[in-house]
Amino acid sequence: SLQDLYTFADENGINIEYYDIGNVAIAVPPKTIVIDPSNNSKETLAHEIGHIETGAFYMYDCDELTYQKAEAEAIRYAIKMLIPPKDFYNFVRGEYITPWVLADYFDISEELAEKVIEYYRLPSNSHIKIIVKN
Repeated sequence: SLQDLYTFADENGINIEYYDIGNVAIAVPPKTIVIDPSNNSKETLAHEIGHIETGAFYMYDCDELTYQKAEAEAIRYAIKMLIPPKDFYNFVRGEYITPWVLADYFDISEELAEKVIEYYRLPSNSHIKIIVKN
């Protein structure tokens, strides 16, 4: 839940500040997250916590590879934080799954649900049967 993420942030010394910055959020080294109040969701907060906990920061003028690597690291962290492997695999259990069913069950966006399915289908997780039904 969003409250659990705030608790995690507090317990880990992560400062959260709110400013009208245009529907975005920014992780600022070493441990500050700046969030636009209109973008205060558990997905956003988990993603920004991911930047801080993994050290995956980048400058606004960085190269594309640096940007993509930092974003991927934050997304992976957020996925594991919001939907731990055990919870995901207990839900899937080799059944047909769609992004919208996953999104509804875990109360996340369909966009993140697609990333969750992609993440848990990685070769390192190939022992788990996941069937995506389009």
